[in-house]
Amino acid sequence: RKRVAEIDAEVAQLDIEAARCGEQLHRLQDQFGSTSSHFQDKIDSAQHRIDDRQLRSASLRDCARAALDVARSTCERRDRELVQLLRQRASGLRRTCAAYLRQERLRLAAAMECL
Repeated sequence: RKRVAEIDAEVAQLDIEAARCGEQLHRLQDQFGSTSSHFQDKIDSAQHRIDDRQLRSASLRDCARAALDVARSTCERRDRELVQLLRQRASGLRRTCAAYLRQERLRLAAAMECL
């Protein structure tokens, strides 16, 4: 009988310890859930900021490419305009020089006749 009483006391003690462990397990599960939720919120927020930065980066890259395309096309157009202007001015300069040389030849010829 004494042994049965000891076993009952041990079983009662084990029940108490099991109840405490159950309570501690419940608290730890709640704490784990709270901590997990907290860090998941932080992860989600960080991911959202990363996504925003990537979107802005892609937008800026697209804008930069568009600006570069505009600059290149403007440069090419200006080059064509400058080449055309240079041809026109060179042509005009050749005509002016030719006219000047004709006049100078006539002037020299007239001067030679006077001598």
